[in-house]
Amino acid sequence: MPGKSGDKVTARRPHLIWDLDGTLVDSRHDLAAAVNWSLVDQGLERLSLDDVVSFVGDGTEALVARAVRAAAGGSSAIPAVLHGFEQYYGRHLLDATKFYAGIPEALDLAVRMNAELSVLTNKKSAYSRTIIEGLGYSGDFGRILGGDSPWGLKPAPAGLRSILAESPVPAERTCMIGDSVVDMATAKAAGIQAVGVLWGYGSELALREAGASRVLQAPKDVAQLLESLSSATARTSSISDANVNSI
Repeated sequence: MPGKSGDKVTARRPHLIWDLDGTLVDSRHDLAAAVNWSLVDQGLERLSLDDVVSFVGDGTEALVARAVRAAAGGSSAIPAVLHGFEQYYGRHLLDATKFYAGIPEALDLAVRMNAELSVLTNKKSAYSRTIIEGLGYSGDFGRILGGDSPWGLKPAPAGLRSILAESPVPAERTCMIGDSVVDMATAKAAGIQAVGVLWGYGSELALREAGASRVLQAPKDVAQLLESLSSATARTSSISDANVNSI
């Protein structure tokens, strides 16, 4: 196992910490179906796919609250719509959800390079695990941490720091990959490289303004990212003492 101590250079193993929705998987249609089913069930109007997608990123409760407001519903409707959403979505997680084109190949390459893989998402942990398992890659991810974990939602860095603290891979060879400014802010707060992607819901300008050190145009660019992380020289512990002490 790679070491964590002092000035010793550890084995050159990279660690990719992925966001889920908009980064690994295209879940737009299943999310929109669940939102609209629960809205209509409460007598509210359906929303467009683009509207629903614009509400994604800050967890289920935020998604539903935004959808209810957009459908001209009162705050009193939120609990019922949230309940309906969870009941419907839990049964339809994989109706249309799939990896983005090129992601399986990127993950396979990472596995061949002995990279550590983790997921940090604001989606609930059970949903996330079911999706990744259903798509055939659960065994390749060491940790899948959702927004309902004890460490809370991104951009608070506690969840990311907990992943870093349990990893033998040093910070210099670790990055957070995501499509949103929330992901970039989380990485910056935890002191690791923030990597944006353009096949999800975010724009390059927004990602760079939020602190992305690099932006991937397509999943094939993960190959260059892996090479870059593998070549980084680690002379510190996995995360700084300040970050460890703040977990």
